Amino acid sequence: MADGTTPPQGGFTTAEAVRLLLRLPTIDVDATNAVIVDASTAIRGELHQLIDPVEADAITLVGQDRPVLALPERPVDAVASVTVAGVALVEDVDYWWTPAGVLTRLAGGRRGACWPYPQRVAVVYDHGYAEVPAPIATVCKQITGRACIAGGVGGLKSRTVADASWTFANVLAEDGSLPLTNFERTLLDPYYRDRR
Repeated sequence: MADGTTPPQGGFTTAEAVRLLLRLPTIDVDATNAVIVDASTAIRGELHQLIDPVEADAITLVGQDRPVLALPERPVDAVASVTVAGVALVEDVDYWWTPAGVLTRLAGGRRGACWPYPQRVAVVYDHGYAEVPAPIATVCKQITGRACIAGGVGGLKSRTVADASWTFANVLAEDGSLPLTNFERTLLDPYYRDRR
């Protein structure tokens, strides 16, 4: 049984962080971990990014007769190889890359070349975050907390502290999903694959 102090496999936050957010004395760690994984999956889907670190990811892009190609996952940590039509290219001579996922075609170390259309560009690269960025963990914690309040974990419908009490509205969408708030989207803005 998990203790709640480490994120579940594939999760961006911990059950303990959710418990502290909700100011609960205890929390069902296994049930909360399941919601954390679902919330993390929803965030990946929203961002169109894996977020998790991946080594030696092999992808194939199609040249567009433009000098740059966008690698789909960010941040880029390393580019191991780039091949066009079976020919291996040399970094800093034939191409260079940025952590933002921009792959620029060079001609003899200078700009001016394009990735030829419709040539296939095979890229092997490392990407993702070694540690989950704090804004992503915060959004995951908030989504999970709302799911707990909505009855996803323990059915918390109301809360009384001293002489104050609250009754929570249903925060689920009609399809049962937990939509992101505008504030959460703002927190996630730097991590979207394609800027909204």
